[in-house]
Amino acid sequence: MIKIALPADGADLTSNIFEHFGRAPYFLIITIENNEIKNVEAIPNPSINSHMPGEIPRLLISKGVSVLIVRGIGRRARYYLQQSNIEIITGAEGKIIDIVKAYVRGELKSIPYEPEKKWHEIV
Repeated sequence: MIKIALPADGADLTSNIFEHFGRAPYFLIITIENNEIKNVEAIPNPSINSHMPGEIPRLLISKGVSVLIVRGIGRRARYYLQQSNIEIITGAEGKIIDIVKAYVRGELKSIPYEPEKKWHEIV
């Protein structure tokens, strides 16, 4: 069994991955067993408007996540997650279901991702 977390713009598998890890409306925690999706838990981001460094990583760690798939992620969040041996895959885009299926098939590879603008420049 493996638990994968993804920041999402909605609460189900048809949602898209959200560009900014810390400002995602939801985090989807997907349990994979025998290469099949067994459970999907949608967690509204409790820190969507403001958060302290490490707050969201602690939430994902408490849920038993071992893989985080994102488009991009900040340096501090990456540090906190790596300290708990959570694998981070960056550069993902598209629908959550398609991303998870690619991961299960072993086709999802981490690629560098840098947003054109930092989040504080957009809002």
